[in-house]
Amino acid sequence: LKDYFASTKKKKKKNPKITVANVSLSNTRFKYDDYRKEIRASGVDYFHIDTWNINGEINNFKIEKGIYSADVNSFNFFWV
Repeated sequence: LKDYFASTKKKKKKNPKITVANVSLSNTRFKYDDYRKEIRASGVDYFHIDTWNINGEINNFKIEKGIYSADVNSFNFFWV
């Protein structure tokens, strides 16, 4: 019954477009932990990241058709 009423037309996916004129970050923190992964004792552990004092000015941030773009005027952070 479900197949009888199913459409034969394929729906066209819409690619959303997101535009942000200005992003200002001041003393921001980003923390990511994937608890399914063990913590590495040495090297860069991409599954457990903690960075703080993130500061930056970003203009013309866009996401369109899966492509990200922006004008980064300044960006700095502290990471251990």
